[in-house]
Amino acid sequence: MNDTNSFAKKLSRLSEPSMRLYFIFLVAFAIAAAALGQYILAAGEAVIVILLFALSRFTAKRYRKELAEYIESISLRADTMTGESLSNL
Repeated sequence: MNDTNSFAKKLSRLSEPSMRLYFIFLVAFAIAAAALGQYILAAGEAVIVILLFALSRFTAKRYRKELAEYIESISLRADTMTGESLSNL
């Protein structure tokens, strides 16, 4: 079970694009807007960044859970098929 979880984590890291760079740029634009005195724009950007970050975390968590369940179901089917093949010999 632990091997399945570590495999799922490695696979999800490879399959998920990193959103870190996008969030860095969004925060940089919010800071730049605040520095230029556009406080309403900066506040709006900050709210959007927070909402997007929360959505990103929620989606990634759900994706990892679905991926782990899928990998576990495949491994269980493979175990069952192997057991059935051996019993037919």
